[in-house]
Amino acid sequence: AIPRSAGGAMEPMEPGALHEGFRLGSVVEVDGAPELNDRIGQLVSFSEKEETFGVALINGSTRQVKSSQLRSANHSFDVLVGPRHNQDFLAEEVASCLLEKSFCVMKLCQSQQEVAAAVASLQKLAEQGRLERLPEEVEEGYLGEGARARMLWFDDRPTTPQDKVLKDSDEFISTMAVLLQPYCEDALGKMVDARTVGLLSLSLAPSEDLAPMAADDHLLA
Repeated sequence: AIPRSAGGAMEPMEPGALHEGFRLGSVVEVDGAPELNDRIGQLVSFSEKEETFGVALINGSTRQVKSSQLRSANHSFDVLVGPRHNQDFLAEEVASCLLEKSFCVMKLCQSQQEVAAAVASLQKLAEQGRLERLPEEVEEGYLGEGARARMLWFDDRPTTPQDKVLKDSDEFISTMAVLLQPYCEDALGKMVDARTVGLLSLSLAPSEDLAPMAADDHLLA
């Protein structure tokens, strides 16, 4: 959907159309915001009347800005998933990234308030002792080199958190698994016909410690 401003409906640029050097769907940086999530986003619309672009920011909000406030973004992620992302192009981008370096860092445009609420729900579970630490034998394999965290499997048990952001993110992973099917042989060397259960984690601070759970055959497999 094309966002609307307080002054009325925005006029979407046609896919692929250039206006003042910018293309619909491209990742841009907006001048004047100190935080990365407040200044990096995706171009989603252009108003001929106001001569402003609609930018869907990583923090989930939309800003209307002049072209003089925009520039191509330098960023640390590979793919930005915004409101105007074409699913076919998204799958191709991710597959190309996997083929080139075997991993892909994706950034989603999400409401920061909703993300904060999701983190708070996990912190509450941690306080209740419902998050565990993976066995030392597999922790880095799941979380990355040097990573330490409390975790919870995001499965279909009744005790699993029902937070909207967490559920939407898990569904997005399933969607990506389907979209990547045509590229699996080239990018991964095999077909992928299933996905693993989602894993939720809260990083441990350097001063924190938690005894790892005992390893079992399922986790070590």
